[in-house]
Amino acid sequence: MSAVWNRSNIARMLSALVLALAVPASAQLVPLEDLRQTFTKATYRGVTVTRQHYPSPFQSWEDTNNSTAEKYELCENPPPDSCLVGSCHATAYQNSQFLPGGIQFSGFTGAGWGIPEGDADWSFQSTAAFLFRVDTTFDCNFFVNVDPGEWPFGSGGGVYLAAAEIAGPRIEEITSGSASIQRRLGPGTYYIEGWTSGNGNLESFQGAAYFGQFVVQQVQQPIITTQPPDLTTGPGGTIICPIQTSGPQPTYVYQWRRNHTPLTDDGHFTGTTTATLGISNAVPADEGDYDVVVTGPDPATGVTVSEPSRLAHFHVLTTTGVGEEPANPVPFATVRAPAPNPFRLSTSVGYEVGPVSRLVATVYSVSGTRIRVLADRTVSGVGSVNWDGRLSSGARAPAGVYFVHVDVASVHETRKIVLLQ
Repeated sequence: MSAVWNRSNIARMLSALVLALAVPASAQLVPLEDLRQTFTKATYRGVTVTRQHYPSPFQSWEDTNNSTAEKYELCENPPPDSCLVGSCHATAYQNSQFLPGGIQFSGFTGAGWGIPEGDADWSFQSTAAFLFRVDTTFDCNFFVNVDPGEWPFGSGGGVYLAAAEIAGPRIEEITSGSASIQRRLGPGTYYIEGWTSGNGNLESFQGAAYFGQFVVQQVQQPIITTQPPDLTTGPGGTIICPIQTSGPQPTYVYQWRRNHTPLTDDGHFTGTTTATLGISNAVPADEGDYDVVVTGPDPATGVTVSEPSRLAHFHVLTTTGVGEEPANPVPFATVRAPAPNPFRLSTSVGYEVGPVSRLVATVYSVSGTRIRVLADRTVSGVGSVNWDGRLSSGARAPAGVYFVHVDVASVHETRKIVLLQ
């Protein structure tokens, strides 16, 4: 797959689809944060060229980022005074738009070097990412195409949609092939990203290519008429969270979730398949984002649909008052999203642990290679694990996408992080 093939196909898809985004939709995407960038780095026999590009926030952007490192030496028979003996190059392309009715993005990467071989390496990244908010229940059409290029299946690139934050629960994720997705989503904050990145020293390499189009339309008559609120309680407290629907409650099927994982009644949780969720004897481990998926007839069409609510955040205080210890502490652990993310100098993954537990935090590359063990120690209470963007050797890691995996108590979390140049 060549860069020319990628570019021509991307242009053809954009010309056919971008008009749908330009039409004002009744559901509006409210821009929050623009995290787009392209990055290339090429090194050949001690010569390094690095380029990193950013767009004006939320403006339409087409960018071709090329870095070429060339090595010249004295010729055997001058003139000329010097001759090109070899080179290394890296390319990252992106075309993206953020509009009130939706988002489109595309990109690809590639790299290689010229003769003679040796002392050449490259890295590249194309990231099209937006954090945004939608204030109404909406239907979305999400078309995605990902070509993994010469990476192993499922590595080096992809497209995903997440709820709440950059490292929030994944709603959709595609790392190879095409998908045409139609679904209903609740009001709230969302993060969408298309990406391709990598590094190496092969003579010729085609990275992944991604394309995505996300179009929204407001639901004029949603099933859920009163969304679940954010709630706070102390340790041992009770949480009661109701919603209201447009029709009689027995008309619908309900499923409450925590961090997008379905809940079941167990005495601690009650009403998990009703319109009102209850949590008794709350503990800090209950903190998280909760929603309910209501399935039943669409009030406007009568067609059966599944409609999720907004994500309501339930906060459980760790103490009953100033200077007091937690009531009836129980084993728990919470791992928070890395911040800042993306980052240049340092990022931190916060945690909160009840009884003393062993914590192991490890950084992996997109290919699954372990590149740094950040921590292996016993912890308790509130703390954080930091990564300064360096490998185990002490050298700075190439810019790109990485994953930090944290094991503590009964929690096993993997979070995506982006290292900038």
